[in-house]
Amino acid sequence: MLYNIFVGGVLALCSDLIVGGERKEEVQFLSVAGHQTAVKGVLANVLEGHALTVQIQGNSHYLTRAKTSYHMRVCSLASGLAHGVLFPQSALPMQAQAEEDQPRGSFFLLSHEPKATQSIFFRQLNARLSLPLHPSWGPWLWRLFEDAGWLEQLTSLAGVFDGYLVTLQADMLRIEINQALQERQPELSACFQQAS
Repeated sequence: MLYNIFVGGVLALCSDLIVGGERKEEVQFLSVAGHQTAVKGVLANVLEGHALTVQIQGNSHYLTRAKTSYHMRVCSLASGLAHGVLFPQSALPMQAQAEEDQPRGSFFLLSHEPKATQSIFFRQLNARLSLPLHPSWGPWLWRLFEDAGWLEQLTSLAGVFDGYLVTLQADMLRIEINQALQERQPELSACFQQAS
């Protein structure tokens, strides 16, 4: 479903929108469609910090830019139409980011398939840490991040995507892993067992 989105006097159609922040009013992920100039105008206005309004199922939501570096992509479609997306730089794989744009303490996770979310989380986490992680630890790490408050599910106002803000606490994570290994947590120690 498409919803009207207004910013800086420009109107386009919003298909996906994820927000975060204390008041759930900061844009974390935005997907818009419409005439090419309108799509570019909406995205540019958001990047410049202009407030935007989106009408979803009869409710008006007044939103602002998040305090993050964004990545913007616009794809031209037939007849002067376009589709554009805006999302945090920290959602990009590490090799795609410039050195100065690498996240210091958090990253954005985006998924449209709930079954794949934990594996995406593990790959993103593993790429960002010098600490070696075993793939079988994925579910345990997910629960640890949830329990520790290092994993915040963001609010999807429109669309099929789920968004998460993941806070990296590398030193605390190292302590948690060491403790779990010392206590021989089955989910972590199983990867060290030799095959019979």
